[in-house]
Order: sequence, then structure tokens, then C-alpha cells
Amino acid sequence: MEPNEQQQDPTASGPIGIPGSPDDAPAAVAQAAEAPAAPAAPGYGGSWIPGPPAAPTSLPQRWLTPGPYLPRRDWQRKTRTAITAITGVSGVMWLIGVIALIAIGLVVTFVMRISPFEGKGLVMASCSSASTGDGTIAAGSPVVAWTDKTDKVLHGTLQALKSVKVADEKDPTVKVRRCYLPFTLKGVRPDAAGYNVRIGDGAPQFVTTRSLKTGAVIALVPTVPGSPG
Repeated sequence: MEPNEQQQDPTASGPIGIPGSPDDAPAAVAQAAEAPAAPAAPGYGGSWIPGPPAAPTSLPQRWLTPGPYLPRRDWQRKTRTAITAITGVSGVMWLIGVIALIAIGLVVTFVMRISPFEGKGLVMASCSSASTGDGTIAAGSPVVAWTDKTDKVLHGTLQALKSVKVADEKDPTVKVRRCYLPFTLKGVRPDAAGYNVRIGDGAPQFVTTRSLKTGAVIALVPTVPGSPG
């Protein structure tokens, strides 16, 4: 056997490397095609070589190193004392103004509470005769009032007859006419609990100061003979 000659199996009748007869060649080729492909060989050095990097999703940020503090402005250094003084003075003035307003309010309230006012009241009278039921009290009758707070006696007179329409006590849907004789009393003291009011020759009636301020309705009581007038 020559050196260049290759030893061949005498039983093989087909091409070299494919056993069996020529009829078996297509089946062997089909089996080789169906076999899974071998994975690619790794790159140089036995490790996988990555692909190129992806593009960045955001722009890169660069931060400067901290530098020295900015110099303070000259006007701030020069005006700090003046601004502090002005702020303090304005605060003191504002506080003084608030205290003054409170004091003025208290004084006004006190003066209103002690300042005399004009009291008012009325006496119910007959619309036909313009006088009370017995006819002794009419327009021009004297009104006298006094209190234990002071020795000053207040004087007034009944004024002309006036009328007003009000709801009837028995039937509120019906309006009836009521007549009265008004009067006023100057110099009523607000610090007094009330006044004793006497109209004409009738007996005195105690009337509260609040009633005289809003309008008191005086009920006439005839004088009992022999009682002090």
C-alpha cells in the first residue's frame, strides 16, 4: 500500500464517510438536516463579546464644584441698623395705636352708660274723649318722676292724643284702633334701676330705666283717699 492511499472498508459501496449503500444517502442527509445546530463558538479567549452600547436615554449632567460665598452688598451692611430701628419704632407706634383705640372705646362706652337720656312713655286713653276712663287725665296733665339715685325730680306733660292700629286680642285678623297720650322725661339716668312715675293725681308707678328708654306703658292707678300723694 502506497503512503498516499487511504484504507477503505471493502463493505462500503458509497462515498467515503456515508455508510451503507447509495440508497441510504438521502436518509442520512435528512437526519443531518433535522439535527439541532450546534451553538456558535465563543469569541476570542472563550468569553462572549458584547455588542455596541445603546444610546443614552438622558443627557449627561455635570455639577460644578462649590465656590466661595458671594460678597454681601454694601447697602445691606450700611442700612441694617436704620432698618432695625425703623421696624422697632413702627411696632411700638402700632401697639400704642391699638391701646389708644381700646381706651377710647372704653371711655365712650362708659360715657354712654352714665350719660342721661330722654325717657319716653305713654298712657292709654279713650279715642272719643281723648282722656282716661274717668276723664281726669288728658293732654297737658303733669308727669313727675324721681329715683333714689339722685335728688333731681324730672317733670313732663302728656302730649296730644295719638292713635295706632293693632291686632284685636280676641281676633288677631281684625285691626282695631288704639289711642294713647305720650310723654317725655329729659335727664333719665342710665345707672338708675328705675323711676317712680306719677301722672296727674294718680298713684306713682315704678318703671324700669330700660322701659323708659324703649317706651314705657304706664298703667293708671287711682289714688286711694287718705294715702300720701
